[in-house]
Amino acid sequence: MSLTDFQIGLIQGLGVALFAACAGYPIAWLADRFDRRLILSASVLVWCAAVAACGLSQSFPQLFVASAIVGVGEASLLPITYAVIPTLFEGRSRLTANAMVTLVGRVASGGVIALIGLLVQQIGAVRSALPHSLVTLENWRLALLALAVPGPLFALAVLSLRLSKAPDKLTATQQLRSTTAAWPYLRAQIGTLGAIYAGVGLLIFGMSAFGAFMPVVAMRQMGASPASVGAGVGTATLISTLAAMVIVIGLGGTLARRLGPAYTIWLLASASCLTALLSPAFLFVRSANDIYVLMGVSFLFLGTGAMAFPTALQDLIPAPLRARLIAVAILVNIILSALAPGVVGFVSDQLGQSGGALLVATVATAMAALVAATVMLALASRRYVATVDAARQIEINSEQGL
Repeated sequence: MSLTDFQIGLIQGLGVALFAACAGYPIAWLADRFDRRLILSASVLVWCAAVAACGLSQSFPQLFVASAIVGVGEASLLPITYAVIPTLFEGRSRLTANAMVTLVGRVASGGVIALIGLLVQQIGAVRSALPHSLVTLENWRLALLALAVPGPLFALAVLSLRLSKAPDKLTATQQLRSTTAAWPYLRAQIGTLGAIYAGVGLLIFGMSAFGAFMPVVAMRQMGASPASVGAGVGTATLISTLAAMVIVIGLGGTLARRLGPAYTIWLLASASCLTALLSPAFLFVRSANDIYVLMGVSFLFLGTGAMAFPTALQDLIPAPLRARLIAVAILVNIILSALAPGVVGFVSDQLGQSGGALLVATVATAMAALVAATVMLALASRRYVATVDAARQIEINSEQGL
């Protein structure tokens, strides 16, 4: 299949991402009304079928639609996963489980790319053993088909999960899901939830700005090769993510005892504030290695906040509404993350063609977003505990049939 750069950009770009994110809410709506294991399992199967369809596509429109459906399957995974975790884990274990989801997601995203590359190179060696209908397919198509094969096993694994709620309690919760509307609760708690949605979205915006353009700065201004930039940024990201997980798990219990339920929101605000304070240091880098180190420290702060974010949302949102309102948060994050590179590029163009314009634009844009994120998260902390109490009261009322 011969695709133009523009068509490749459409498949990987904002259009597909927005389509997938918007589809996440209706799927989350289903997950809040029916057994979440069924909806999550179905999402895994949809993802696998769409990946296989990508491998069998014969034209750009077919590949675009199949890629969008892949995104739909992916968009439903996080809201449902984060909604299920509180039924499987409690207390510090829940924080650890949320952090593990973030860690595995970041590692797996790079691992899948590496796996596909390996499959494309090696799958030709077993071509003679394939069914006749597959022998003539290109290696990249066979690689996508192979990637989809284990999907049904993962779907069965999801169905085998044993939730901690007793059957009679789960039935009461399912009955409540059929009558509880998300928007009245969102309107009643818009001050807290809106500030958190905006604050975390702006934090992700800043993270996306650094992640998109600091590697370009390393190549353009420091003369680093693409291979060395990939290795440097990848290493910094992996180390910072692992360190963030250690910090969140190690300090989570202590912070919870000292700060109470609001410890997650303070982790988020602190992560945003520290990254904003560090941002000007990028203006004084002298080598690509300086950039890698600063990116690693920044991603350490931001990763700590990102791992605390799911726990904060789970505390703020009543169980019957979790999948839907987490889907809203993820939609906001996707939109702001996708907008960040365009905003940085626009600011850079306005600054002119000087050698340091892109670096200044990246730092200025990211720092402004991170300062705004800190303010919004600080505002959210003022009524955080009251909103958590309101969420728990709804759950108590549901158990009592009120």
